[in-house]
Amino acid sequence: MKTVKRLLALALALIMALSIPVFCYAQGEVKAAEEADASDSISLGKVADIYLIFTTANPKIPHLWIYMVNTSNETLTVGHYKLPAGESLSMGAWKDRGNGPGIHYNLERYWVKKETYGRAIAIHGTVNKLELKLITATINSHNYWNWVFNCVWFATSVWNKANLRIVPYLASPRIACAFMLLYGGHRPNFTIEKLNNPDKCYKHTDEGLEVVHRSALWTKTGV
Repeated sequence: MKTVKRLLALALALIMALSIPVFCYAQGEVKAAEEADASDSISLGKVADIYLIFTTANPKIPHLWIYMVNTSNETLTVGHYKLPAGESLSMGAWKDRGNGPGIHYNLERYWVKKETYGRAIAIHGTVNKLELKLITATINSHNYWNWVFNCVWFATSVWNKANLRIVPYLASPRIACAFMLLYGGHRPNFTIEKLNNPDKCYKHTDEGLEVVHRSALWTKTGV
């Protein structure tokens, strides 16, 4: 019994420790909400579908990432990416793949194959304009990658801005997947819009977007 209590105490301490950095970014996200104009603030109309996706095409290196589909009739701004009506994008945090570590757009869409769905789990939500502003603020604050603040830190930070089904950050994609399964996660029953043009794969920078280095396209892991 004492061992169980100790393990629970250790788990709670770990959750608290890993939650501390969240407060470092709260100010920027609050500012984004305050800057939303009145029409955005009162609008609860959904403008995009959002998916949190766990994949293990490479079983040794699982990956957690975001897939979004613009369901509105206007172009949306997601981070620095302009997402036209009816189109989609993927986002994930990666170590240095030629343009430095951090957020990359559409690498997952470029690599994904339908047959990898057998090793994938996804949960789905929707986003309104105000939530999208918070997501963009989060993206702009999370352009880095290391072994602690990794793909899971980025993907759950974005997902949690738009959903009540909170997926806690515990560093491991597999732990995140366990929470996803608790929320009814399942193999994707939708088709990810595969990207065939490598010039549409970008690295997020402070100034905008950079087309990813070709080395990134030939070192696929985890999708």
